[in-house]
Amino acid sequence: MKICNTTICETCDSQDYQSFKLLEFPCGKVSIPKKIADSLIFVISGRLSVTAEGQEEFFCGTDESILLIRDKKYDVRALEDAKLLVLSFVTSYQICDKMGFKDAKHILDSTQYKFHSLALKKPMKLMLESILYYLEDNITCGYWQKAKLLEFFVIYWNYYTLEEICHFFYPIINKEIGFRTKVMTNCAKAKTVKELASLCGYSLTSFNKLFLEHFQNSSPYKWMLQQNAPLIKARLLDKTVPIKTIAAEFGFTDQSHLNRYCKRYFSATALQVRKSNS
Repeated sequence: MKICNTTICETCDSQDYQSFKLLEFPCGKVSIPKKIADSLIFVISGRLSVTAEGQEEFFCGTDESILLIRDKKYDVRALEDAKLLVLSFVTSYQICDKMGFKDAKHILDSTQYKFHSLALKKPMKLMLESILYYLEDNITCGYWQKAKLLEFFVIYWNYYTLEEICHFFYPIINKEIGFRTKVMTNCAKAKTVKELASLCGYSLTSFNKLFLEHFQNSSPYKWMLQQNAPLIKARLLDKTVPIKTIAAEFGFTDQSHLNRYCKRYFSATALQVRKSNS
């Protein structure tokens, strides 16, 4: 088996498990690297037999792709000499953030998922050619791989239909929408991250980990502060409630902490917000 990959980079120590690997196998059983991430497998040449957990044997070949989920078991065999490009990633925000959840959920709710392949369209083939060129020259730059990862999902969004995306990425998107729905449904009922985690049915540790996967660029605490801004303002305008009490309700360490928050979101101190209703 021959392997070229981008997981070793001297200048970019990535901890997000995103990588490209070029694998070549002779006819026989394919050894897919241990899955600590979800993987897209693009068949550059050859033919594969894939048996997914709980699914019937499936066959795919040149110019097709398959999705392997990190927490599922698969048996993959090369029916002839095969050349594969494997893209590993741990988040699907590139797919979902631009997707209308309402439209996606409608498709997902009417879908009975069955493991299948997705044909490579011309823009995707051109993209893969550029990836292969870099890999064969042993380019391992982590910054390059992150840029290319985003480009992959730009191609999916612009050259594949919403139905194709939802059906192919069903295991990821369905899980993501489920988590996001729980968070959005319960966020108004919780004043702290611990309360929100409990309402969503997770331990605090598990919730924090899932939140960082599904809500990029924001911690649960910062996200809740932003979401709670209208509620905090409404409480401040209620002069019967002491400002110190409001600070404690929403998990601020003290009134000064609340004031810093108010200056950021309301351009005024807590007291100034309260007086603005006079």
